[in-house]
Amino acid sequence: MDSRFRENDIKKRNDMEPICSSGTGEHNDYVERRSRRGGDLTFGVYPSPAVAGDNIETAGERVLQDRPPTRKLKILFMEDDVLIAEDMAAALSIEGYEVTLVPNGKEAIEAYRTHKDEGTPFDLAILDLAIRGGMGGEQTMGELLRIDKAVKAIITSGYSDKPVIANYRSFGFKGLICKPYSVFDLKKEIERVMGPG
Repeated sequence: MDSRFRENDIKKRNDMEPICSSGTGEHNDYVERRSRRGGDLTFGVYPSPAVAGDNIETAGERVLQDRPPTRKLKILFMEDDVLIAEDMAAALSIEGYEVTLVPNGKEAIEAYRTHKDEGTPFDLAILDLAIRGGMGGEQTMGELLRIDKAVKAIITSGYSDKPVIANYRSFGFKGLICKPYSVFDLKKEIERVMGPG
């Protein structure tokens, strides 16, 4: 999971911290935080040694093995609430998605264009409608459509009275999820939008 949030904007955490229980909660997945040039952060999600071990039989391990495999997707996630963004992206990473976080529309457009030009395009964009002090989801989607007419995107919002929410398809979005939402809800909408894979 790649994050473009600045390190001093993020709640202080240990370098290796359990972020999500696997199965029964006997084992945890861990996120490793590494500083990047310019103060950006990169996150890698790894299973605990016990879960990764080949010779250890536990209920938690069996649950992980029995979970249906998640299609490997590259997701661009735009959200200006740092804690929500980091926690949600970490959870999606554990599910098998590769997630890049951006805090506003300007950086979303830059990241989308760069990855497309480099031949590593995003499969899906998740855009928050309202971004404090920055370009929100509706305007960002318009710009992404200029870059890629086939872009697939989900709009998220806590405002149900906005025209883009009531008629999201007419604005180019393929999906909608209203706040507050769970990782399960988001994953379900991702799978619906992306279709059978």
